[in-house]
Amino acid sequence: MNRVQPVDTTELKNGQAMTVQRLEAPCGDWGDRLVEFMYLRHPEYTNCSWHHNCRRIVAGEFVEVSRDVFFVGLIGDEIAGTAWYGTAADHSEVGTFGRVITVAHHRRKGVSTVLCQRALDDFGARGGHVMHLGTSLNNPAHRVYESIGYRHYNWIEGNGTVMRAVLRGAYEDFESGYFAAGRAVSLRPLHWGDLARVELLVNLPHWFLKDYTRRVFGHMPFEGQFFDLMDGLKAEAGQALVTDQRRLVGLAYAAPTGAGGHAQDHVRVIEFLAHPNYAEEGARLVSAVVAATKAPRLLSYASALDVQKCETLEEAGFEREAVLAGVLQDETSEFDMYVYGRG
Repeated sequence: MNRVQPVDTTELKNGQAMTVQRLEAPCGDWGDRLVEFMYLRHPEYTNCSWHHNCRRIVAGEFVEVSRDVFFVGLIGDEIAGTAWYGTAADHSEVGTFGRVITVAHHRRKGVSTVLCQRALDDFGARGGHVMHLGTSLNNPAHRVYESIGYRHYNWIEGNGTVMRAVLRGAYEDFESGYFAAGRAVSLRPLHWGDLARVELLVNLPHWFLKDYTRRVFGHMPFEGQFFDLMDGLKAEAGQALVTDQRRLVGLAYAAPTGAGGHAQDHVRVIEFLAHPNYAEEGARLVSAVVAATKAPRLLSYASALDVQKCETLEEAGFEREAVLAGVLQDETSEFDMYVYGRG
């Protein structure tokens, strides 16, 4: 397979010619060049987990489970801009999008619009159905995304937003079909190729407290946190609940508490989420992670709004040990957080 392919040459708004290259990981000799461009020339990205893992991606570390495609715009021999999308290697139905960077002196020429459109077209041509991305409203790129068909679909909290492009079928009907009840399900280990599938599930507004250890509450966009999640699973359990269509409808994992020193080395926090259409599988999902972790003390957290989550924890053998009154709030009210324990 040729992993470096020329796409086309296009004329930018200022009349310059830009050559577009498609690179699929592992990117060979292009890998170091991409990393240098994203890290060293654009240091604003170096403190973000989303970009820290670029070196591992371009080297092909995740190629068995993840398909990662970069589009690079060249003006002469200079990289003018980049864009990327990723899907699971076994199923390209849903994708995630990002790493949209344009060199400062090449901005406002249409570089990012061209690269983003090429990436979206490539995704669709390979069976893609829905592409997601996270951005902020003060990032001018969100107007580029809107111009090629992305729409805001998650609630905006602060300045963050999740956008998506639906390439086939009605935009409003996607979730009802994707998460339709009644499919056969099974458990398997969570892996790096699940990024897009996990984003899709976690960004839905079913629960208020989605991941206590990474502070994912309410409508906070979930995107780069996936890399932190997977890095934390090196010696811990992580399980995915998938349908016979390879759609992820639940996930669970054991996470360190994040406490300093060794004071809580014996404790793990059970984080999980199951789509309401598969709530009856939640306890089995949690129990699989509990059985795999060797920690003698387990905790889990839920908000008073998360009735399904509380019921699942109790079914899986957890007991409510504490109520922290009024420590959570949304736009309209304050409410309690529950601490569940086991072991």
